[in-house]
Amino acid sequence: MTIKLKRFYFGALLFSWCSWIPFGASQAGIIDIQIPWEIVLLGQFGPSVIAIILIYFYDGGIALKAFFKKCLNFNIKFKWFLIPVTIAPAIGILCLLFSKFFGVSIPTLDDFFHWPAVYAEDYGSGGPYTLQGELVYNLGFVDYLKSIVLQSPLAAVIIFVLLSIITGPISEEFGWRGFLLPRLLSKNNQLKSSIILGLLWGFWHTGPDFWTFVFEGKIYALIYPVAITLGTVPLSILFTYLYIQTKGSLIPIMIFHASFNGTLYVLSLIWDSQSVYITSAELILGLWILSFFIIWKNKERWIQRGIKSF
Repeated sequence: MTIKLKRFYFGALLFSWCSWIPFGASQAGIIDIQIPWEIVLLGQFGPSVIAIILIYFYDGGIALKAFFKKCLNFNIKFKWFLIPVTIAPAIGILCLLFSKFFGVSIPTLDDFFHWPAVYAEDYGSGGPYTLQGELVYNLGFVDYLKSIVLQSPLAAVIIFVLLSIITGPISEEFGWRGFLLPRLLSKNNQLKSSIILGLLWGFWHTGPDFWTFVFEGKIYALIYPVAITLGTVPLSILFTYLYIQTKGSLIPIMIFHASFNGTLYVLSLIWDSQSVYITSAELILGLWILSFFIIWKNKERWIQRGIKSF
C-alpha cells in the first residue's frame, strides 16, 4: 500500500473512530460525558471526507472537480440504475419465501404497507440493529427529524430515503470506490482488489456498538468486525463489478448501497419473529451466492491484472 493509500485509510479510521470510540466509552460508563448522536453520524463521513481532502491536497481543485464529475456520472445505461435498486429487495423476498417454505413466520402484506409508521415510531433510537432502545441523546437534529417523520407516512418515507442515500452511499463511497478502488485496480486484479477493499472496509466499519462492548469487556465484541466483514467482502465484489461496467460511476454503487441498507432496515423493523442478525445473515448469504456467480461468469476478467483507471 502506497503512502497516499495509507494516509487515506488511517485518516478515515482516525476521523470515524474519534467519534465512535468516545461514544462507546460514554455508553459503557467509562467517561462521564454524554456524546450526542450527531457526532456518531458525523463519523460515518470519514472515508469520503479524507478522500476529498487528499485529492485537493495532492492534485488541487481542478483534479477534485474532475473526480466529482467521474464519480457522479449519470450518463450510463438505464439498467445500471434499475439493477442496483432491485438486487437487495429481490434477495430479501427470496429470504422470506424460503423462510415461509420452512414454516417460519414472516411479515404480512399489511406489515409491509405499514412499515413507514413503524419506522416513524422507531426513529431516533439508533435503529433496529443497535443497542439504543429509546431516543438517543442529541443536539436537536435527531429530534427535529423525528418530528418530521411523525407527520405522515410520506414524510417518513422521504426522510428514510434521504438518510439511506446520505449515510453510507455519500458518506463512504467517494472514499472506498471513488478514491481507493481505482488505485487498487491499477496494481491488482478485480478479485484481489475487491477482497482487499472489503477487508479494509469491514475493519473500519466497527460502529459505536462495537466500542461499547469493548469498553464493557465483553468478549463477543470481536464478533462485530468479523460479521460485518462477511458482508463487506461480497458487497465489495458486487460494487467493483458495477464500477467496471459503468466506467467508474459511483451512482449505481450508491444506489445499491442505499438499497441494501434500506432493505435490511425495513425487514428488521417488520420481521418481529426473527432476529435481525439472522435476517442479516440471510441477506449476506444471498450476496455471496450472487458474487460467486458473477466471478464464475467472468473468470478471466476477474483475474486480469491492472485495470485502466477511468
